[in-house]
Amino acid sequence: MSLLMLTAFLWPASAVQTQEPARGSAGTLFGVVQDRRGLAVEDADVLVAGSSARVRTDSTGRFTLVGVPAGATVIRVRRIGYRLFEQSYVVRSGAQSLVIEIERHSGMLDTVRVRDQHACDAFSLQGFECRRRAGVGYFRDAGEIRALRAQEMADLFDGVPSIRRVPV
Repeated sequence: MSLLMLTAFLWPASAVQTQEPARGSAGTLFGVVQDRRGLAVEDADVLVAGSSARVRTDSTGRFTLVGVPAGATVIRVRRIGYRLFEQSYVVRSGAQSLVIEIERHSGMLDTVRVRDQHACDAFSLQGFECRRRAGVGYFRDAGEIRALRAQEMADLFDGVPSIRRVPV
């Protein structure tokens, strides 16, 4: 699938020499994101630059962006393991269909180095208090743990930000 197929569905901003769409009008972009072999790309971010219009593709690579401001814009598609797709388009009011092809990228990411910025001992009560004072992490002391009246270990995590219990 080539980029030419994509331009059959949307008009590149550089090729359109007609009147701009009315201000305040909006369009709907729907379609599919796939790789060069035509396989669906799941969980790709599809967004319109300079706006809050953003969606993620489903398991079949499909997406729908509603309320995209009409006029010249840039469509971006990102997914880990693929090169950034970026293309200028003119969005019209109404619905427009896209087939977006993105290319795999097997480049190596730079090494991430993590350095401890706190001089707190990892395995002592003093280290616990040091991290608590520094505001690093979420802490419960013995009194708070007793007040929970935990029946099982998982009860200790109730109310902790970013942790959600899921029935199994």
